[in-house]
Amino acid sequence: MNKKSDRTGVQKLNLMDTPRTWFHWNGDDYSVSAAPANVFDAWIRDYVEEIEDVDTAVWEIFQRWEIINTVIKGRLLMLQQREDGSQILEAFSSGSASEPEEKASSQNDGESASRAG
Repeated sequence: MNKKSDRTGVQKLNLMDTPRTWFHWNGDDYSVSAAPANVFDAWIRDYVEEIEDVDTAVWEIFQRWEIINTVIKGRLLMLQQREDGSQILEAFSSGSASEPEEKASSQNDGESASRAG
């Protein structure tokens, strides 16, 4: 798997890795690319306060990839490698329990994430 990082050193999700990338929600693991739109929407809303210009009834793969990278860039999620070669998205852990959990706001371009309290 290719590991891409932005200039802040945060590992980003490669679009080609989405079939092998999972998230845990409501007691089950789901593939980023194969999860039903309603499941993906419910999970991502734990991390994103506002979602604009997305048909949340469909959640196209490019939209999933873009919003996940926005949330990773906002340091709310991180990628963890699994032993089987797949990866899982987990809540970002900075090692400091004093930081409050915040949600990102996905704007029209999907690149900007603003902190919301």
